[in-house]
Amino acid sequence: MGVPITIVVDKASGEPVADAAVWDHVVALIAKEGIDAWDGRILAGRQAELFPAGWLAKHGKTVSDFEYVQDILDVWFDSGTSHAHVLRAESAAGQRFHRTDGKRPADLYQEGSDQHRGWFHSSLLTSVANYGDAPYESVVTSGFVVDGEGRKFSKSLGNGVEPHELLQKYGMDIIRLWVGSSDYSEDIRYSPAAFESMADAYRRFRNTFRWLLGNLNGFLDDAATLENLPELERYMLHRLGKVLAEVRGHYEAFQFHKGQRALYEFCGTELSNFYFDVRKDILYCDKVDSPERVACLSVLVQIFKGLVTHLAPLMPFTTDEAWRERYGVCVHLGEYFVPDDRMTGRPDDGVTGLAEEGRWEALFKIRSAANFVIEKKRVAGEGGANIDYKIEVLVGKDVSKFITSDDTEMVRLVCGVSGTQLKLNGDEGIIGVTAYKYEGHKCPRCWRYYEKLEAKNGLCLRCEEAVA
Repeated sequence: MGVPITIVVDKASGEPVADAAVWDHVVALIAKEGIDAWDGRILAGRQAELFPAGWLAKHGKTVSDFEYVQDILDVWFDSGTSHAHVLRAESAAGQRFHRTDGKRPADLYQEGSDQHRGWFHSSLLTSVANYGDAPYESVVTSGFVVDGEGRKFSKSLGNGVEPHELLQKYGMDIIRLWVGSSDYSEDIRYSPAAFESMADAYRRFRNTFRWLLGNLNGFLDDAATLENLPELERYMLHRLGKVLAEVRGHYEAFQFHKGQRALYEFCGTELSNFYFDVRKDILYCDKVDSPERVACLSVLVQIFKGLVTHLAPLMPFTTDEAWRERYGVCVHLGEYFVPDDRMTGRPDDGVTGLAEEGRWEALFKIRSAANFVIEKKRVAGEGGANIDYKIEVLVGKDVSKFITSDDTEMVRLVCGVSGTQLKLNGDEGIIGVTAYKYEGHKCPRCWRYYEKLEAKNGLCLRCEEAVA
């Protein structure tokens, strides 16, 4: 095995045959038949065929006058010169991978951790010796796939798994997502439990796409506007931009598992558990063209574009399916979508940005406290969703820098309750949240409670306008 050193040595002189006609003849044989053309003829006693027709007679020689080298190139030298005979090789149109960006022939060399003294090293040595520079911009090394107990796959242990079996059971996107979520700097452990967990992660992403596509159905990008957005939408655009920038940074550093984790947590914690939950009220209950609903849909467009394009390297088939469903073209022909950050108005406005983030940190503390209190009531048997309650919030002086008495509606929205009362307190921190069952009247359409339902049809005024 290996690439043969195609040299013929004259036994009498001990010198190799240095005739271009012989070399060209051997090259033609190998080009036509492959590298076995050399050893195959020697082993079969057909050495005469390694010379051009009439060459032996012309030089007064017979096949027995020569020794036929059967050594092979060192495998590391063989592979280590691939930058020359693959990346730098000349073709009919010129250099095969001629770069005009000033970079080295290869962006990346990727192999297992055992190649530091192998392919990576021999490539570096031969390239520096011949061209004075490395053949690659970056090197990435990876561990190996092992079983759940850290053992190498072995037929005798019966702990191996066939890739086609995983493909049939889970599909390619879950396999890629599993690889992309793994820290390849160490050995990657395979187990059925790990794949089941990754299948759950895949469903989270896929369900997020489905939810977005469903709510955006019929809403064209041309109708989207990012002017005069409500505070919540400005915040979500800001968070989306920060998360996606973080993900791109991880990708550029080849830390795909960190990028996947950031997207997974964003989809679960900030979208599904918060923004989607909070905004489903106006999406489902507001008038179709209400400014708040249009603003929310406009942000959902940005979220959809950002998530799908940034997950495309990890889930190429599902993201392409989702993108084609909305835009009719392949997602992989475009670039990463970068959202418009409207929270501060200016990306470099650090002072305003910090103030906004401090305000939202305070709002989330109130939300967490409210959820805790209401959950305790549910566990105690009082039942009901957040919308069935009104809350009283005591706000300390350090939080009152961000939350004022004018923020009653914002706190109600963030906590998902029907009513809110804010009280400022001189002590530090959020002193406490008290929840009470709302004793008013429940709108049968949006389920929110009011002191009274003022519409004649038994609905709240908002719902009356929506169904008019």
